[in-house]
Order: sequence, then structure tokens, then C-alpha cells
Amino acid sequence: YNVQYEKESRSNTPNTFAIYMMSRVFKWCLDEFGSLAEVEKYNEEKAAFIYDTIDNSDGFYIPHARTQDRSIMNITFRCTTDELDKQFLAEADAAGFSTLAGHRSIKGMRASIYNAMPKEGCEQLAAFMKAFQQSNS
Repeated sequence: YNVQYEKESRSNTPNTFAIYMMSRVFKWCLDEFGSLAEVEKYNEEKAAFIYDTIDNSDGFYIPHARTQDRSIMNITFRCTTDELDKQFLAEADAAGFSTLAGHRSIKGMRASIYNAMPKEGCEQLAAFMKAFQQSNS
């Protein structure tokens, strides 16, 4: 963007769709939360529902990332066995939690909870995780 600015937008055509979409996301964030600091706080609260479930599972759920490296947008974890991972994904999908399968190289699960994901969705996933643990421990 500095090159675009310095060349008065004549260096090449910028990705106008991406710029437009960013403006819509920023507007939504400001309309919904008032500031980026509030967006961050909200996202941290959402992530806490799931991370607390993982951290209080007595090792049933194993996080991929170290605590200090955790993402508040993509929460990755696995169960104690590959079989439990497969069962978790199947039961989660049946319960309406789709696309939780993790990356093929690290397996497990990945809960993507970007800005537009409501807090209620994170609460519901955490409740599902607790119920799954209880019925499979």
C-alpha cells in the first residue's frame, strides 16, 4: 500500500475487492462493538469458553499450541486417540458443528471462531465438548 500511495495508485491496480471487503468488515466491527479493542475483548471471551473446556478436561482434550501461542481465531486440539477424534468429528457434525476437522498434517480438530461467530456458538461448542468428554471418559 505504501507503493500505491507513493505512485498515486499508478503502480498497478490494487485489489479493490479486498479493500472493499475490508471496509465492510471494519464498518461492521465498529457498528457492532464501537472499537477494535472491544472486538478483541469479545473474541478473547469467546475463545475462553473453548480453552477453559480444553484446560479443565484432565487431559481428555489436548491442545496443539502452547498456552502463550494460542490463537483466539483458530483453536486447535485433539482427543487422546485418533478413534476418539473421528468419533468427536462425527458426533459434532451430527449435532450441527461442521467443518471442525483439523489440518491433515496435525489432525485433530480446529474450531474457527472468527469475528462474526457469535459467543453463543462458542458456548454451545464448549457444552458439546463437555458432554462428549463425559460420555467417553
